[in-house]
This record gives sequence, structure tokens and C-alpha cells, in this order.
Amino acid sequence: MRLLGLHPDLFPLDKFTIADYKWALCSIWSRAMDFVLPDGKSLRVLAPFADMFNHSPEVMQCHAYDPSSGSLSVLAGKNYVIGDQVSIFYGSIPNNRLLRLYGFVMPDNPNDSYDLVLSTHPMAPFYGKKQKLWALAGLDSISTISLTLTDPLPKSVLQYLRIQRLDESDLAAIALQKLDTREKISDAKEVEVLQFVADSIGSLLDSFGTRLEKLQENLAEGVYPPGGNAWAAAHVSLGEQRVLRLARKRAEELLAAVRSGNGIERALSSPLHWCANCGKDYVPLRLCGRCKGVMYCGRACQVAHFKQHKAICRATISKN
Repeated sequence: MRLLGLHPDLFPLDKFTIADYKWALCSIWSRAMDFVLPDGKSLRVLAPFADMFNHSPEVMQCHAYDPSSGSLSVLAGKNYVIGDQVSIFYGSIPNNRLLRLYGFVMPDNPNDSYDLVLSTHPMAPFYGKKQKLWALAGLDSISTISLTLTDPLPKSVLQYLRIQRLDESDLAAIALQKLDTREKISDAKEVEVLQFVADSIGSLLDSFGTRLEKLQENLAEGVYPPGGNAWAAAHVSLGEQRVLRLARKRAEELLAAVRSGNGIERALSSPLHWCANCGKDYVPLRLCGRCKGVMYCGRACQVAHFKQHKAICRATISKN
């Protein structure tokens, strides 16, 4: 209705149907390339033949748009011979988005995520004041925050919920700059926030039709035909459940730290107790030998994750 209904002169309904609109929209979603220009504006490009290149996480990003000439370039990262498939890198995209936009998934995708939606009703106490605090934190009263394998419980989730639970005395203290929502308000409220996170994520996990272990079993036994819709949906569900389990585990670790008096900041800065690449937490893990800040289940995962981790690794070493 936003397009066909508002512009009947351009799109008369006797010629353009909802089916036509869906076809056009899916064509753009699956074939367009998005670029950020030097001035910060975004540009979406539909280039002939460029949409034939498939995604591969093994190649570097090799396509670029030149705003001065209006040309799109695809640069080869290796020597090709006749018969080779030419691949480009779409970006670090989770399976739920790969399937929705492009129609395929990557088994054991290291970029899997879950989009957690946090919302507060406008009739909640002190809503106006809290909305200003959310804005200062780069959030909104309705915020969608991505939970990932490497950061399953971002600090922004805790900050949002701390603001949500502020009372009149807390707001007065913040106005006097005596409290900062980037840190816990009090042990009691931090326990309330973390318990809410753990319980809510537990409810989300319970809502999945097939549990993670059963999905793994079905995929291993070939219950879902490889490449089919059920197979792809199973990998999406598997990735989202894996992220949510890590988020719940992190919340429980932080909750235990607050209750024991060990301090949430220490717990937040401690190494993740799961593989930073694949998210496994039920196998023997080893710390990164350089920064001691993340863990891996084996060399293969450490090598696969190095592109993402190297900048943080070097920064951590230099800081220490």
C-alpha cells in the first residue's frame, strides 16, 4: 500500500499487482549491492551480471563503487582459470539474513546472530526522562540489539534494562551525575536485570519448535534433504538457539558474579567460556595465546576467526 496505493497514476492496479511488487522487491533484495559513499549517504546498485557472483566467506571484499565515474568494479583476488567460479564477499551476514535475502545458508556460520527486541510502553513510569537517557546511550524505547556468537550479551542490553528500571531517586542521582547507566545502579537492581535476561532468554529458547540437540541429530542423520527448505531452516534455528544459549549462560555468569560480590565488570572482561568462532561450549577450549581474551575449540576455528579477532587481539596486547 505504501507504493501501489499512494501512486495509482504510476502503478495502476489493473497493470501492477501485489505479485508483481513482491517479485520486484525480492529481485532487489537478492541482487542489489549497497555501498556507503564518502559523504555518508547510501547507494543501492543493480549492475548487470554482478548479481551472478555467489557469496564466499573465503574471499576478501573485492567490489567497490566509484562515485566520481559512477562505475562498479570487481577486483580479482587470485588468478582464475577457465571453469573456476568467481565469488565475492557479501559481508559478515548471519544465516537468518542470508536465507531471507539470498535464499541460502552457511552451515556453522560464525556470524550467526539473534535480533533481540527490547521495548517499553509509553505509559511506563518516567517514560519521558528514560527516553532521553536511551537516546544519550544511542538507544530508543524500542531497540533491536543483535546478540552474536562473539558477543552474546552486549553491554547495550544491560544499559537499556538498567534505564528501564530506574526509579525517581535513581533519576535524581543521574541528573546530579552521581550514577551512570553504563555501570550497575545497585546490586539489587543488577540482580533483577540479569535474572530478567536469563528468564526471558529461557522463554525464547522454549518457543523453538525443535531443540538444538535434536536439530543437530537430524542434520547429522540426513533427515532434512541437504539444500532444501527444511535443511536451511534447521541451520537458521540452530544458529539462533546457539547464540541464545550463550546469552543465557553469560547472564547467569554475570548474575553469579554480582551475588558473590566478585564484581560484574570483572566478569564482563573475563574470557568467554565458549569458542569465539563456532560458539561450542561443551568441548575442551583453549585461550588465545596472545591476548588471553577469547577461547577456541581448536586451531581450525582460531584460524577462521583471526580476521575478526586480530584488531582486538593487538589492541588488548598493547593495552596490557
